[in-house]
Amino acid sequence: MQTENNVFENKSIMGKKMRRRGYIRVSTRDQVKGFGLDVQEGKIKDYMRLYDEDQDHNIRIHVDGGISGKNMKRTALQELLEDVKNDKVDEIIIYKLDRIARNVQDVYYIISLLLEHNCNLISVMDHLDIYTANGRLIVGILAVLAQWERETDLERTLDSTLEQLEEGLYPFGAPMFGYKVKNKRLVVDKKEAKAIRFVVKKATEGMIATEISKELEAEYGFRKRESQIRELLNRDYYASGKYKYKDKYKDKYYAIVPPIVAVDDLKLAQKMAKKRHVITKNDKYYYRNKVRTVEGNICSCKPTKKKTHHVYYYEYGGKRINQKYLDEQVLFRTMIYANEKNKVNKNKKVRHQIIRLQKKIDEAYNQFVQGDMDAKTYGYTVQKLNDQIEEKRKKEYIKSQDDMDMEKWSSLSDHERALFIDEYIAMIVVDLDLNLVVSIKFK
Repeated sequence: MQTENNVFENKSIMGKKMRRRGYIRVSTRDQVKGFGLDVQEGKIKDYMRLYDEDQDHNIRIHVDGGISGKNMKRTALQELLEDVKNDKVDEIIIYKLDRIARNVQDVYYIISLLLEHNCNLISVMDHLDIYTANGRLIVGILAVLAQWERETDLERTLDSTLEQLEEGLYPFGAPMFGYKVKNKRLVVDKKEAKAIRFVVKKATEGMIATEISKELEAEYGFRKRESQIRELLNRDYYASGKYKYKDKYKDKYYAIVPPIVAVDDLKLAQKMAKKRHVITKNDKYYYRNKVRTVEGNICSCKPTKKKTHHVYYYEYGGKRINQKYLDEQVLFRTMIYANEKNKVNKNKKVRHQIIRLQKKIDEAYNQFVQGDMDAKTYGYTVQKLNDQIEEKRKKEYIKSQDDMDMEKWSSLSDHERALFIDEYIAMIVVDLDLNLVVSIKFK
């Protein structure tokens, strides 16, 4: 314990000014308890004025604001300890021992470091310094008590969290994607929920995470990395509505999450995500991950002894369908769908081009009225733009050379065929007993 006479005698430096530092720390919880940074700094300076009249009281104070003392990962503390290691500090003054550390291991490490470099530690409110045996004993006792207090706080926090979960409340900070907090309960965020359903839908169609990420941003403006897309698909609570909270005693599920997607849809999306497949140049299975039984089971691609045969096999049913039967029943319908879709998209593009040309006519007219364009140039410009508009309108009704037909299909490589199927088909439902395509779901 320190007395009024030995406070600064433990480390007196004749003719040399003591190199002192202060250290203060506060967490959000401590701020509420009245351990604010201003309070701590004031106590340190009051202490110096009381016991050391000859020293300059405007010492440098290292500050860690809004940071827990559960470990030593604190910028200001590390900076201070680095100066101690470089023998730049003779004494450190703190408000209380738990400001510098809150577990026994960290306290002992800091004390050992200070003693090794002849640096004293004074705790104002605990009335101790480490250059006395009693001081070091008290340090150990206070460190144990600080750790006990922290662990007790953690247990209280856990109890409060579990109690709120039992009551259907959301006791954490920011909610997970797809939800917002209202009156301490999770409610569905409509825009984010639409994005989640979009991701699940695209995954069930066999789209890989990188492609889903691009389309999600284009459609809804949400930027999600490939890893985040996969993580989103693994969140069972989007369908089950049950949130899994893990503590050191047990794992338990709490019904605090409003479901966003159907259970079967999410399970299928997860199954498809595990079958992530990038179309390769040599892939001869054009309908990979798209063929399902009438019960909803995904058929696997299975090679046969005959290299020309490519079958889709349902493992548990022991039945299969040859790709040639799929070609016979799927290709023609897919070509019709693709050509119609392309025509609509192409017409939209032509219409946008016509609108831009009409705007140019309006701009030319304004220039003519304002005297920035002469009559001859104006007439020539308008005639040229009208000719372009007429040409665009004719193209709306001319059959595109890009339309797919059987002749063009036969000229495609395996890679190009697989890409074509993947672009337009989401799922094919087949009856394996009859080798019959029951339905086709287009994208």
